[in-house]
Amino acid sequence: MRGLLLGLLALLLAGCSIEAWNNKLSTPEERAFAEQSVKAIRAGDMKWLAPRADVETMGDLSVRVLEQLRSGIPDGPAKLMTVNSNTVANGSETRTYKAFNYEMGAGQRWAIVQVLVRPEGGKLLLSGFRFWPADRSPTAANAFSFEGKGAVHYLWIGLMLASALTAIGTFVLILRTRGLRLKWLWAIGSLFGFCSFQLNWTTGEWGMWPISFQLLGVSALQSGPLMPWVMSFAPPLVAIAFLIWRALRSQEKAAEAEADAFE
Repeated sequence: MRGLLLGLLALLLAGCSIEAWNNKLSTPEERAFAEQSVKAIRAGDMKWLAPRADVETMGDLSVRVLEQLRSGIPDGPAKLMTVNSNTVANGSETRTYKAFNYEMGAGQRWAIVQVLVRPEGGKLLLSGFRFWPADRSPTAANAFSFEGKGAVHYLWIGLMLASALTAIGTFVLILRTRGLRLKWLWAIGSLFGFCSFQLNWTTGEWGMWPISFQLLGVSALQSGPLMPWVMSFAPPLVAIAFLIWRALRSQEKAAEAEADAFE
Protein backbone atom coordinates (compact mmCIF):
# COMPACT_ATOMS: atom_id res chain seq x y z
CA MET A 1 0.00 0.00 0.00
CA ARG A 2 2.79 2.39 0.91
CA GLY A 3 4.57 1.72 -2.38
CA LEU A 4 1.35 2.37 -4.28
CA LEU A 5 0.82 5.71 -2.56
CA LEU A 6 4.39 6.80 -3.22
CA GLY A 7 4.06 5.80 -6.85
CA LEU A 8 0.84 7.77 -7.31
CA LEU A 9 2.43 10.81 -5.71
CA ALA A 10 5.69 10.68 -7.68
CA LEU A 11 4.50 13.01 -10.42
CA LEU A 12 2.68 15.25 -7.99
CA LEU A 13 5.77 15.85 -5.89
CA ALA A 14 8.14 16.42 -8.81
CA GLY A 15 9.43 19.99 -9.04
CA CYS A 16 12.01 22.14 -10.73
CA SER A 17 15.68 21.85 -9.84
CA ILE A 18 16.65 23.91 -6.79
CA GLU A 19 20.21 24.09 -8.07
CA ALA A 20 19.09 25.54 -11.40
CA TRP A 21 16.97 28.12 -9.58
CA ASN A 22 19.90 29.08 -7.33
CA ASN A 23 22.07 29.57 -10.42
CA LYS A 24 19.48 31.94 -11.90
CA LEU A 25 19.36 34.06 -8.77
CA SER A 26 23.11 34.34 -8.22
CA THR A 27 26.39 34.45 -10.10
CA PRO A 28 29.31 32.02 -9.60
CA GLU A 29 31.27 34.90 -8.04
CA GLU A 30 28.51 35.58 -5.50
CA ARG A 31 28.23 31.92 -4.56
CA ALA A 32 32.02 31.67 -4.17
CA PHE A 33 32.03 34.83 -2.02
CA ALA A 34 29.29 33.48 0.26
CA GLU A 35 31.09 30.16 0.68
CA GLN A 36 34.38 31.91 1.43
CA SER A 37 32.59 34.07 4.02
CA VAL A 38 31.48 30.92 5.85
CA LYS A 39 35.02 29.58 5.77
CA ALA A 40 36.47 32.87 7.01
CA ILE A 41 34.02 33.11 9.93
CA ARG A 42 34.63 29.49 10.84
CA ALA A 43 38.40 30.13 10.80
CA GLY A 44 38.12 33.46 12.63
CA ASP A 45 39.84 35.22 9.72
CA MET A 46 39.26 38.90 10.53
CA LYS A 47 41.91 39.87 7.99
CA TRP A 48 39.69 38.56 5.16
CA LEU A 49 36.40 39.65 6.68
CA ALA A 50 37.17 43.23 7.80
CA PRO A 51 37.61 44.83 4.34
CA ARG A 52 34.59 42.97 2.96
CA ALA A 53 32.10 43.63 5.76
CA ASP A 54 29.26 46.03 4.97
CA VAL A 55 29.84 48.90 7.42
CA GLU A 56 26.12 49.76 7.48
CA THR A 57 25.03 46.33 8.69
CA MET A 58 28.21 44.66 9.92
CA GLY A 59 29.86 47.69 11.48
CA ASP A 60 29.97 45.98 14.88
CA LEU A 61 32.01 43.06 13.55
CA SER A 62 34.81 42.46 16.02
CA VAL A 63 36.86 39.58 17.33
CA ARG A 64 34.32 39.12 20.15
CA VAL A 65 31.35 39.09 17.77
CA LEU A 66 33.22 36.80 15.42
CA GLU A 67 33.83 34.31 18.23
CA GLN A 68 30.09 34.29 19.01
CA LEU A 69 29.32 33.56 15.37
CA ARG A 70 31.91 30.81 15.22
CA SER A 71 30.47 29.09 18.30
CA GLY A 72 27.14 28.61 16.54
CA ILE A 73 28.55 26.94 13.43
CA PRO A 74 28.65 23.12 13.69
CA ASP A 75 31.28 20.91 12.10
CA GLY A 76 30.74 19.52 8.63
CA PRO A 77 30.73 20.92 5.10
CA ALA A 78 28.52 23.84 4.11
CA LYS A 79 25.90 22.67 1.61
CA LEU A 80 24.15 25.45 -0.30
CA MET A 81 20.41 24.81 -0.25
CA THR A 82 18.60 27.94 -1.42
CA VAL A 83 19.28 31.47 -2.64
CA ASN A 84 16.89 34.37 -2.11
CA SER A 85 17.15 37.77 -3.77
CA ASN A 86 15.53 40.93 -2.43
CA THR A 87 15.69 44.47 -3.83
CA VAL A 88 15.07 47.37 -1.44
CA ALA A 89 14.22 50.87 -2.64
CA ASN A 90 15.11 53.91 -0.52
CA GLY A 91 14.13 57.03 -2.39
CA SER A 92 16.01 57.02 -5.69
CA GLU A 93 18.47 54.39 -4.46
CA THR A 94 17.91 50.66 -4.82
CA ARG A 95 19.95 47.90 -3.25
CA THR A 96 19.90 44.19 -3.88
CA TYR A 97 20.57 41.71 -1.10
CA LYS A 98 21.10 38.01 -1.76
CA ALA A 99 20.68 35.46 1.02
CA PHE A 100 22.63 32.21 0.69
CA ASN A 101 21.17 29.52 2.96
CA TYR A 102 23.39 26.59 3.89
CA GLU A 103 22.82 23.36 5.75
CA MET A 104 25.73 22.45 7.99
CA GLY A 105 26.35 19.86 10.65
CA ALA A 106 26.76 16.23 11.59
CA GLY A 107 25.39 13.84 14.19
CA GLN A 108 23.04 15.70 16.52
CA ARG A 109 24.42 19.19 15.91
CA TRP A 110 23.12 20.99 12.84
CA ALA A 111 22.33 24.51 11.76
CA ILE A 112 20.88 26.53 8.93
CA VAL A 113 23.46 29.21 8.17
CA GLN A 114 22.52 32.30 6.19
CA VAL A 115 25.01 34.62 4.50
CA LEU A 116 23.70 37.96 3.25
CA VAL A 117 25.64 39.40 0.30
CA ARG A 118 25.24 42.85 -1.27
CA PRO A 119 26.76 43.74 -4.66
CA GLU A 120 28.09 47.30 -4.49
CA GLY A 121 30.10 49.18 -7.12
CA GLY A 122 31.56 46.12 -8.78
CA LYS A 123 32.48 44.40 -5.51
CA LEU A 124 30.70 42.17 -3.02
CA LEU A 125 30.01 43.01 0.62
CA LEU A 126 29.11 40.75 3.51
CA SER A 127 25.91 42.36 4.86
CA GLY A 128 24.84 39.77 7.37
CA PHE A 129 25.43 36.36 8.91
CA ARG A 130 22.86 34.37 10.91
CA PHE A 131 22.31 30.79 11.98
CA TRP A 132 19.49 28.66 13.38
CA PRO A 133 20.63 25.58 15.36
CA ALA A 134 18.89 22.21 14.98
CA ASP A 135 19.32 18.74 16.46
CA ARG A 136 19.06 16.97 13.09
CA SER A 137 19.44 17.66 9.39
CA PRO A 138 16.79 20.26 8.38
CA THR A 139 16.46 18.78 4.88
CA ALA A 140 16.01 15.27 6.27
CA ALA A 141 13.46 16.54 8.79
CA ASN A 142 11.42 18.18 6.02
CA ALA A 143 11.79 15.46 3.39
CA PHE A 144 8.65 13.75 2.11
CA SER A 145 8.53 10.39 3.84
CA PHE A 146 6.00 8.14 5.56
CA GLU A 147 8.53 7.26 8.28
CA GLY A 148 7.17 8.19 11.69
CA LYS A 149 3.91 9.52 10.26
CA GLY A 150 0.55 8.82 11.84
CA ALA A 151 -3.05 8.25 10.89
CA VAL A 152 -3.63 11.90 9.98
CA HIS A 153 -0.97 11.76 7.27
CA TYR A 154 -2.39 8.58 5.70
CA LEU A 155 -5.92 9.96 5.92
CA TRP A 156 -4.76 13.14 4.21
CA ILE A 157 -3.20 11.25 1.32
CA GLY A 158 -6.41 9.25 0.98
CA LEU A 159 -8.47 12.45 0.84
CA MET A 160 -6.10 13.90 -1.75
CA LEU A 161 -6.43 10.82 -3.94
CA ALA A 162 -10.20 10.78 -3.46
CA SER A 163 -10.47 14.43 -4.51
CA ALA A 164 -8.35 13.93 -7.62
CA LEU A 165 -10.06 10.70 -8.68
CA THR A 166 -13.52 12.18 -8.10
CA ALA A 167 -12.69 15.22 -10.20
CA ILE A 168 -11.24 13.18 -13.08
CA GLY A 169 -13.93 10.49 -13.00
CA THR A 170 -16.76 13.02 -12.91
CA PHE A 171 -15.21 15.02 -15.73
CA VAL A 172 -15.26 11.92 -17.96
CA LEU A 173 -18.78 11.06 -16.82
CA ILE A 174 -20.03 14.55 -17.69
CA LEU A 175 -18.53 14.37 -21.17
CA ARG A 176 -20.32 11.04 -21.73
CA THR A 177 -23.69 12.28 -20.48
CA ARG A 178 -26.01 12.95 -23.41
CA GLY A 179 -28.43 15.86 -23.48
CA LEU A 180 -26.79 17.63 -20.52
CA ARG A 181 -27.32 21.37 -20.62
CA LEU A 182 -24.25 23.57 -20.05
CA LYS A 183 -22.08 20.47 -20.36
CA TRP A 184 -18.79 22.34 -20.72
CA LEU A 185 -19.46 24.49 -17.67
CA TRP A 186 -20.17 21.36 -15.66
CA ALA A 187 -17.04 19.69 -17.09
CA ILE A 188 -14.69 22.59 -16.36
CA GLY A 189 -16.16 23.15 -12.89
CA SER A 190 -15.77 19.48 -12.01
CA LEU A 191 -11.98 19.72 -12.43
CA PHE A 192 -11.59 22.23 -9.59
CA GLY A 193 -11.74 21.84 -5.86
CA PHE A 194 -12.89 24.66 -3.58
CA CYS A 195 -12.09 25.49 0.04
CA SER A 196 -8.57 24.17 0.58
CA PHE A 197 -7.39 22.09 3.54
CA GLN A 198 -3.60 22.16 4.05
CA LEU A 199 -1.33 19.90 6.09
CA ASN A 200 2.23 20.63 7.21
CA TRP A 201 3.75 17.23 6.45
CA THR A 202 6.59 17.70 8.95
CA THR A 203 4.63 18.84 12.00
CA GLY A 204 1.19 17.37 11.24
CA GLU A 205 -0.51 20.75 11.78
CA TRP A 206 -3.38 21.55 9.45
CA GLY A 207 -5.61 24.47 8.56
CA MET A 208 -8.39 25.56 6.22
CA TRP A 209 -8.49 28.32 3.57
CA PRO A 210 -12.16 28.83 2.68
CA ILE A 211 -11.55 31.16 -0.28
CA SER A 212 -9.37 29.10 -2.59
CA PHE A 213 -9.53 26.69 -5.51
CA GLN A 214 -7.22 24.00 -6.89
CA LEU A 215 -7.02 22.11 -10.15
CA LEU A 216 -8.04 18.48 -9.54
CA GLY A 217 -8.50 19.49 -5.91
CA VAL A 218 -4.93 18.63 -4.83
CA SER A 219 -1.47 20.16 -4.55
CA ALA A 220 1.87 19.35 -2.92
CA LEU A 221 4.29 22.24 -2.52
CA GLN A 222 7.66 22.76 -0.90
CA SER A 223 9.12 26.27 -0.94
CA GLY A 224 12.63 24.85 -0.70
CA PRO A 225 14.55 21.90 0.76
CA LEU A 226 14.71 23.65 4.13
CA MET A 227 10.93 24.11 4.24
CA PRO A 228 8.23 21.51 4.98
CA TRP A 229 5.97 19.98 2.36
CA VAL A 230 2.47 21.44 2.39
CA MET A 231 -0.08 18.88 1.22
CA SER A 232 -3.47 20.25 0.19
CA PHE A 233 -6.82 18.95 -0.94
CA ALA A 234 -9.97 20.83 -1.87
CA PRO A 235 -13.28 18.99 -2.27
CA PRO A 236 -14.47 19.06 -5.93
CA LEU A 237 -17.83 20.60 -5.02
CA VAL A 238 -19.09 20.93 -8.60
CA ALA A 239 -18.26 17.28 -9.28
CA ILE A 240 -19.99 16.21 -6.06
CA ALA A 241 -23.05 18.33 -6.94
CA PHE A 242 -23.23 16.68 -10.37
CA LEU A 243 -22.99 13.19 -8.89
CA ILE A 244 -25.80 13.99 -6.43
CA TRP A 245 -27.95 15.44 -9.24
CA ARG A 246 -27.27 12.40 -11.42
CA ALA A 247 -28.19 10.00 -8.60
CA LEU A 248 -31.46 11.83 -7.92
CA ARG A 249 -32.27 11.89 -11.62
CA SER A 250 -31.65 8.14 -11.85
CA GLN A 251 -33.98 7.55 -8.90
CA GLU A 252 -36.68 9.68 -10.53
CA LYS A 253 -36.37 7.76 -13.79
CA ALA A 254 -36.50 4.45 -11.95
CA ALA A 255 -39.63 5.57 -10.07
CA GLU A 256 -41.27 6.70 -13.33
CA ALA A 257 -40.41 3.41 -15.02
CA GLU A 258 -41.85 1.47 -12.07
CA ALA A 259 -45.05 3.53 -12.18
CA ASP A 260 -45.43 2.96 -15.92
CA ALA A 261 -45.02 -0.77 -15.39
CA PHE A 262 -48.07 -0.88 -13.07
CA GLU A 263 -50.33 1.03 -15.48
